[in-house]
Formats: sequence, C-alpha cells, structure tokens
Amino acid sequence: MSSKEGNVNGGSDNSASPRLAPGGAVAGGRYRLVAAHGGGNGLRYWQARDQRLGREVALVFVDPAPSDSAEDGKKTTGEVLDATLALSKLWAPGVAGVLDVIRGKVGGIIVAEWTPGKSFAAAAAEKRLASGAAEALRPLADSASRAHAEQRDVGLVSPDQLRVTDDGLAILAFPGVTPAASMEDDVKALGAVLYAAQTGTWPLDLPPGSDDVDVTDSRLPAAERDSSGTPVDPQKSGAPVSQSTLAMRTLDGSSVSSASTVLSLLDGARPSSAPSSARTSPSRSDYAEAEALSEGDGPWDSESEELSPAEQRVRDQRRWVIMAGTGAVGVLVIIVLLITMMGGFGGRDDDVPLSAQLDAMQEEQRASREAAEQSAQSGQDDSSESETSASPTSSAREEKGEKLTVADATTWQPSSSAGSAENSALAVNVTDGSADTMWRTDTYENQFGKGPSAFKPGLGLLLSLEEAARLTEVTVSSPDRGVEFEVRTSDTASPTSLDDTTLVGEGAVSGGKESVSIDSDDMDTDAQYVIIWITKLSGSDASGYSAQIGEVDLAGLPED
Repeated sequence: MSSKEGNVNGGSDNSASPRLAPGGAVAGGRYRLVAAHGGGNGLRYWQARDQRLGREVALVFVDPAPSDSAEDGKKTTGEVLDATLALSKLWAPGVAGVLDVIRGKVGGIIVAEWTPGKSFAAAAAEKRLASGAAEALRPLADSASRAHAEQRDVGLVSPDQLRVTDDGLAILAFPGVTPAASMEDDVKALGAVLYAAQTGTWPLDLPPGSDDVDVTDSRLPAAERDSSGTPVDPQKSGAPVSQSTLAMRTLDGSSVSSASTVLSLLDGARPSSAPSSARTSPSRSDYAEAEALSEGDGPWDSESEELSPAEQRVRDQRRWVIMAGTGAVGVLVIIVLLITMMGGFGGRDDDVPLSAQLDAMQEEQRASREAAEQSAQSGQDDSSESETSASPTSSAREEKGEKLTVADATTWQPSSSAGSAENSALAVNVTDGSADTMWRTDTYENQFGKGPSAFKPGLGLLLSLEEAARLTEVTVSSPDRGVEFEVRTSDTASPTSLDDTTLVGEGAVSGGKESVSIDSDDMDTDAQYVIIWITKLSGSDASGYSAQIGEVDLAGLPED
C-alpha cells in the first residue's frame, strides 16, 4: 500500500484532510485503523478496530468542507453527517447500521457496523455473484426503495462502499450521503451493481477523488463500451436475458426509473429456491451503552453522538414494529407479483418476458408521441377554418374565466398509499407553458385502483395557486391514451386523504388534451389548492402502466 496517507493527526492546517495509515489511532485512541477501502467525493472508507469494545467497525471519514455554507446545493460536512444519521433511522436491510457520528474540529467520522465477507470488487471479479445477482442486489434495492419513500437518498455512488456477505448479499457497508447523492443516481447505481455482478466490470464513472485514495483490493476495471459509448450488454458475458435487460434499462433510465420498480422486478427475477435476503443486524446494544469518546488533540477527536440505551431501545422497538407490519404486507405483494410476473422471470408460459415488456413500453411511448404530434397538426389545420367563425362573446369569456397563475406544483398521494408520490421534481413541467416537457409516473405492473393487485389507488399533481379562485375549467394535456383523472380541490397544501379534498370534475385524455368544465354548484367556495388525481394509467399488462402529463391549464374567477 502506498504511503500517501500518513500521520492520522498530521497537518496544522485545519482545511487539510487528515492523513491516515494502518495502525493509526483516531477519536482519542478509541479506533485503530486496519485497512483502507477506497472512497471519493470527500469520503474515505476504512476498516478499524474498536479498542474499547474489541470488535471491527467501518469508518467513513468525511473530509472538511471548503466552507460552512452550502454552495450550488452541495452538502457541507455537517449536512453529510446529518443526512447519513437520518438514513440510519430507517429500517434498511442493505445498509450497515450507523453506530456513532463524530463531529470533529474539521470534518467528521461516521462509525458503522462492520460487514464480514469480501469487498464487492473481489466478489464480482471472482464471478461469485453472477449466478445469484438478483438475490445479491435485493437488500440494496429494498433499502433504496424505503429511503426514497421518505424522500431520502441512500448515497450509493461507488463500488468501494459495498461489501458482500458470506451468504452472497451486497451491503452498503460504508454509508455516507455524499454531496453528489440523488435518488436518480441511487437507481442508476443499482443497475451498475447488477451489471458488475454479472460482468466483473463497473459501467459508471467513479466519483471525483477516487484515484487519490487507497484500496485494499484492486478496483473493478471499467466496463467495455460500444462505438456509441454505451456499456456492452451483459448478455455477451453469458448473463441471463432478464437480468441483463434490467441492468441496461436501469442504467439508461429508459424504462426503469425508481428503486421500487427495481425491487419488484428483482423479486420476480429470483429463483423460487433462492433463500430469503433478510439480514439480521448484529447487536448494537453494547455500542449504544458505551461511554462517550474521550477528546484528543487530533482533528477527528470530538464529541460523540452515540445513542443512549433508551434511544436504542426506542429505535429497536420501532424497527420490529415496521418489520412486523411490512412482513405481512410483503407476503401479499410477493404473492401477487409471483402470480402476475412475466415468463422471463420464471412465471407462467403465457406471460411476457421482461425484455418484451420493456420494449413494448418504449414502443407505446413512441406511438403515443406520434399520435400527439398528429393530433397537434390536425388541430392547426382545423384552426385555420375556425378563424372565420364568430369569436366568443365577452359574456362567454367571462363565464369561462381567465387563466390562473400556479405558484407551485408537486406530487401528492394519501398518507395511507403505498410507495411514494414519485418524480416530484418534474411536477413543475406541467405549468411551464410547454406541452413537450413532461411529468411522468413510474411504470407499474398493474393498473391503479382498489383491487388486490393494485399497488395504489391513484397519484396526484397538487397545484398551488397564487391566490384563491373559483375554478371554471381545467385542461390536461397528455401524449398517452386512456389516462383518466379527477379534479379535486383542497383547503390545505398537505391533505392526508381524499376525504380532505372535494371532487369538482373528472375527465379522460387520449393522445391530446381534455378540458373539463367545472360546475359552479360543485365549487361552493374558492380554492387555492387544486389536485389532478390520476385514477387510470395508460398501458397494458404486457407493456406496464404509466402516465405522462405535459401541461395543466387552470381557468377561473379570481377571489373578489
């Protein structure tokens, strides 16, 4: 190993990152460094020995941030520590439990459970994961799905963060929600892990700074790419068609754009004889009851934030409650998935393989776009004829109302609904004046509804008006066919259920736009919050179900 990381307390400049080396002690001598495991994006991963409790731990060193204020949306050192600590409060079977967070004079340390086994690079290079890639990835996908449902990032950006247990499960052994973390990158990283498990190569760029830190095992080589710069399909390495297709479509985001979708497809991809991937975390009671870290003179020596025994008991009780509740729901979901899953994943002979499903998704989207273009062209042709007709009277215009200004747009669903109100960052696209910029749902295997196979009853776009108004007309544009929706109003920006909203209209749109006139009798009061509640998606069992919304226009009479 090179000696570029030396004295653990080296350097008097507080803006410089401490130099680390095997045998060095940090946190007042509490932890003795054993081996470097890589890093990047201002994080460094180390295996260490807890001198007080006599066991191995994983340390994530958070290098000092350039300043105490966030710039360009990046997380400062404190925000990285806070985000990682918040992630640890979720029950995430694929993420090592955080035992302690240490805030130093400069930088900080995340202390996590040690994951026995092998580094992900070593396991993937030996092709130990190729035959059970779907099973290996499931804990990570499960964790990402749970985190994203709480609007949190997992922070999976590098293969250095991963270790593989003795029973073949890939675990995020070095948790750290980095400045570059995002839900989109989490999903792509899941595809990269599945790709690497099958090929022994890594298809994404490593985070900045990765080459400047040591690793105990050599890193995976970069994936071979074709003439267009796309990673070569894992099928050429002998990977199963279903798993290689899932990896490729997750990497490029063409059909698989959420962790919950990855998790659903992985559940279908696992062989029926595969063991459960539920992992029992090592006991943390002795860590929670340990004394506070003693202060030293080094830059990493500081106050400890270890959980008290009472806090630990509350967390453990909460986890068992969640496990008990989700266990029952999970059994029902998996039964439905196994019944309806495609033949390429070990389903019935009359089911459709994943590759065909995803191809059908893209084909249907292409057809929908063409239909929308034809509809738009037809509308332009008709407009030339209509220009000769008489214009609406002023009284008719007054009755229709004027265009209302939307101050904010986001996604919404009842608190009792499964999953999350996805793609909220894209919601602003429906009010930007362009039908070409889209908000979209994830792709679901079953239609929305209240039946046992439905994942959720619907999904909403919540629009906040600049000022309250009486709605007179709502126009929804979509290139998809058969999308049905309800128009609802709310007295609050955060209703908890449909009972907290008022139904004022409903409609359906197929490859164009649909205008819904709002009866004045249904609008007994002015409203400031309008929900486009999608009750039916476009698609089929073969292609999956989804919806795209290009624009939502609201007209009404402003509040007097």
